Amino acid sequence: MSSNIAIKVDGISKCFESFSSSKDRLNNILFKSEKGKSEFWALKDISFEVNKGETVGIIGRNGAGKSTLLQILCGTLKQSSGNVEINGKVAALLELGAGFNPEFSGRDNIYLNASILGMSKSEIDDVYDSIVEFSELQEFINNPVKSYSSGMYVRLGFAVAAHTNADILIIDEALSVGDVFFQQKCMRFLKSFKEKGGTLLFVSHDTSAVVSMCEKAVMLYPQSKKPCIKGNTEDICKLYTSELYEEKKENFERNLKQEETNNNITYNNIIIGSKQDKELYSVGEFRFDAESFGEQGASISNCYFEVDGKKSNSLEGDQEVSFIIEADINRCIKYPAVGFMIKDAKGQYLYTEGSDSHFRDENLVFNAGEHVKFEFSFNMPILIRGDYTINVAIAEGLGDDHIQHHWIYDALEIKTLKGRVVHGYCGMNNLITKLSWT
Repeated sequence: MSSNIAIKVDGISKCFESFSSSKDRLNNILFKSEKGKSEFWALKDISFEVNKGETVGIIGRNGAGKSTLLQILCGTLKQSSGNVEINGKVAALLELGAGFNPEFSGRDNIYLNASILGMSKSEIDDVYDSIVEFSELQEFINNPVKSYSSGMYVRLGFAVAAHTNADILIIDEALSVGDVFFQQKCMRFLKSFKEKGGTLLFVSHDTSAVVSMCEKAVMLYPQSKKPCIKGNTEDICKLYTSELYEEKKENFERNLKQEETNNNITYNNIIIGSKQDKELYSVGEFRFDAESFGEQGASISNCYFEVDGKKSNSLEGDQEVSFIIEADINRCIKYPAVGFMIKDAKGQYLYTEGSDSHFRDENLVFNAGEHVKFEFSFNMPILIRGDYTINVAIAEGLGDDHIQHHWIYDALEIKTLKGRVVHGYCGMNNLITKLSWT
């Protein structure tokens, strides 16, 4: 295998056998009897290569064998045929609870899981405190993990995987279980891992996340009805989406035949559509202890939304709102600038805005001891269903040349309680739909 290749998969297949009775299974073991035997091929003749430093997305519909493939790559499942070559140390976060003993405490499971991933006790001792801090499970680390929620399982599993100094990381869709703050913390780690030259296999149904994270993608088909395809991420995701909707089309046409159509309904030749339901969002409280960095020449003390001049934790899509950022000035700051970024659970920035372009000609100076309040007024974006967070920052300088005084990750959370938009990143504000025909 070339020294530049991290993973080489050559014609692997995986067959799961089942028997109609325990007797048939025993006869198969003892006498190779085929009576009552049935086979299910989860994977068949899968081949692809992943170069060192690449981030490759694995996509496919339910039943396509994605999790089976990852288990084979991790060595927790043996393929029926074919070869797998791995060049480097592998760490994986697969299904919830993999590598954990539910009766053991979180502490004991750190040592168990890390040892499974190839770390010695002394190596685990050196990073134990860092693992616990990353997981944010300090209060629960001595409790048995059978009492953990699914999100706590993910925290512990990812924290261990992140501290193994692996060359190759394999991440299944388990990350989607964690809360939005931890998901974004994991995304920041994965981006840092990529920048350092690590190799990443990322499995998701979310094509937008695959496009943003991965340079290439591999598409698997259920029961390997077609050969797997590897290529440019956007091309593979387009193919996946088109085939997914081809299946939805067949379902729709089948359901349509079952419906009775009322041909007596009449319409005017122009219809102005009206949106009956408002998008609803809930807003959390300012997270003053969230992860942050900066020179601390100024420190952000609060951020929140206002509606009609009053603080509000409930917002509607397209509603006129104000976003407030308050900061305490600790030393003289020339050319101050405050900004915020709204991002989704995968860490993708949807909106960014800052004050520097609005006050560039004012030659502003803030002095030590002052308390400042920035107010950004706009119509609330139409967000797709999901969870979001807002980064806030205060800096000093012009354009790209500035000093970052206080940058807070995930200072505020926004949750979609009711939303009409399912795909893409956001919907259109002030949208009016009109239908006419002749």
